[in-house]
Amino acid sequence: MEIAPGTDTSGEWDPEALGQVVANLLSNALKYSPAATPIDIRIVGDDEQVTLSVSDHGIGLGPQEAAQLFHRYARASGAVETGIPGIGLGLFLARGIVKAHGGTIRAESAGRGQGTTFEVVIPRTVPVEQATSATSSAL
Repeated sequence: MEIAPGTDTSGEWDPEALGQVVANLLSNALKYSPAATPIDIRIVGDDEQVTLSVSDHGIGLGPQEAAQLFHRYARASGAVETGIPGIGLGLFLARGIVKAHGGTIRAESAGRGQGTTFEVVIPRTVPVEQATSATSSAL
């Protein structure tokens, strides 16, 4: 885990909801990677936003799969082929939580067998129209 030196990891967020996002990304990284391979976690920030990246060395994604992962019941074809359990709701829910905080979430992979990186970018202050349940917390 790496937190960039001097990074303030606080913001006006719903800590339980963002905890679900982080838990999902870490759980997926562990589930889709071979045992004993590292999971890289990086947090960087500036005055306006914080970025969390979770990278694994697992099954990776095909060229068209990254954007589809955030749809309800969507799963990577490699996960289905190898019998990794799941129903495809975790990233769909994570995207909703991140979006409610005014942020973005995306996945990228160099290809099948090349691992995957998920990146969450959230503003330090939730936009007023999205602030229904936001409270101060740290990522």
